[in-house]
Amino acid sequence: MSPAYALGLLLHPDDEAAARQEWAALEQAGVPSSLARHRGSTHRPHLTVVTGRAPDEGVLDLAARLLLPLLPLTAVVEGQVLLGGRSPALAHRLRVPAALREARDLLADRWPGADRRPWVPHLSLTRRTRHDHLVAALGALTPGTHEGSVRLVAARWWDPDTGTWRPWRARDATVEPCGAHQPCGTTTARAESSPSCSLRYASRASSSE
Repeated sequence: MSPAYALGLLLHPDDEAAARQEWAALEQAGVPSSLARHRGSTHRPHLTVVTGRAPDEGVLDLAARLLLPLLPLTAVVEGQVLLGGRSPALAHRLRVPAALREARDLLADRWPGADRRPWVPHLSLTRRTRHDHLVAALGALTPGTHEGSVRLVAARWWDPDTGTWRPWRARDATVEPCGAHQPCGTTTARAESSPSCSLRYASRASSSE
C-alpha cells in the first residue's frame, strides 16, 4: 500500500501552544506515545481533513476552492476519543462546521483513491497507546488546558514522496496568502453547541496523523 498524501488544517498560534502543552504534560506523566516525543521540525498539531493517493492538479484546485474560503474557522472540542483497535491513539474529538464536513465529503468523492472511511475530526494527543498507559494519559489532561474551541487558520499538504509538508497554495484560489501569523481566507464559520466530556471508541474510523 502506497504512503498517503494528506491535507491538514493548522491551529491558531495560541491554540497550537495549548496543544503542545498537553503533549508535554503527557510526556511528563510517563506516557511514551506522547506526540511531544516527535521532534521533527515540521511536526505541528493539526486537523487531518482527508488522505489518499497522490492527487492530481484537478484535486488540488478543487480542494482549494472548497476549503480555503472557509478559513479561519472554529471547531468545538467535545472530549476525548480513542482511535484504533488494540493500541488506540488518544485524541480530542472536534465538532466542525457543517460547511467543512460538506466540503470534505465532496473532495473525498472527487479524489480517486481517497480514504473513504467515516471521518472523525480530531486533534491527536498520542500515537498508539497501550491500555495500561491510558489512565495516566487521561489523568495528565488538566481540565481547562484545551477545552471549549480551537481556531483553524491555515492549510498544508503532506507529500510522502518527499517527506515534507508544504503550505497550501492554489493558482486559481481567491484567498489571501498565509503568513506565519496571518490566517488564510476571510470567511469565518462557527461550530455549534457546547462540548461534552465523554470518551468514545472509533476503532474503524479514519485516524490519520
